[in-house]
Parts: sequence; structure tokens; C-alpha cells
Amino acid sequence: MAKKGELPVKQQLFVSEYLKDFNATRAAIDARYSKKTAGAMGHELLKKPKIMAAVSKRIDEIISKNDEKVAQVIRDLQEIKDRCMEATEVMIFDKALKRMVPHPDGIWTFDSKGAIQAITLLGKYLSMFTDKQEVIHKGNIEINIDKDDAKL
Repeated sequence: MAKKGELPVKQQLFVSEYLKDFNATRAAIDARYSKKTAGAMGHELLKKPKIMAAVSKRIDEIISKNDEKVAQVIRDLQEIKDRCMEATEVMIFDKALKRMVPHPDGIWTFDSKGAIQAITLLGKYLSMFTDKQEVIHKGNIEINIDKDDAKL
């Protein structure tokens, strides 16, 4: 039996199943509602404010977890870039001393391939390297076509 304010177990199961593919009929069947009435039951369940609140809450939780994962990947890429950009002194083997010593010309290097890869991935995430632009428009668009311009 559900605690006060909580959804019954079948409804909780419906919410979980519904979030897999947003198919109310399949979710109702998988939540152990009758196969005969699953379509109608799924539709009715989605009309219930508590069900929709639970769905919205779970979607917000999923988005939050994904945001945390994205943030961690970005932090990791930034750290990789920073480490790859650190200058490292070039060492050579000195046969007389029988050990590695700094290059006599004072040459330093860094991991350019790793740095470029991390920078590229960060740039792609930020949509900096694209020929396409995404345009989001809210509202109405009116299109007028003159008879002379219309070709069928």
C-alpha cells in the first residue's frame, strides 16, 4: 500500500515504464494492467495530475544527472588539455654519464595531439566548428506566395 502522497506501486511502475519510450499502452501492459484495456488505461493514467507530476519530476532528475555527467566530461577535457599543454623538457641519453640529461639546446615540448583533441572535443560541444546553425523560432511564420511565383 502506498504512503500518503505517494503513487500506488502499479502507477509508479507505469511512470518508470512510460519514461523508457513514452508509449503509454506499452507502459500500462508492463505495469501489469490488462492488455485489453492498456491503451485506454495508459491514456487515463496520463490525465492524472499526480502521474504527470511524477513523470515531470523524473524527467527533471534525468536531465539533472545528464547535466552533471556533461559537466564532468567538460572538466575532464579541460584537465586533459591543461596537462597536454604543459611544457616538458626534452631529455637525451648521455652515454658518458649513463643517464638521461636535458637536451643541450634547451628544447621543450608538449603533447600537441592530446591538446588539439581535447580542444576539438570542447569546441564541438560548444558548436564552434560547424557550418550549420540551429535557429529556434517561437511564434508564427507567415508565407505569402504570389501566383506568378508559384510553380506546380
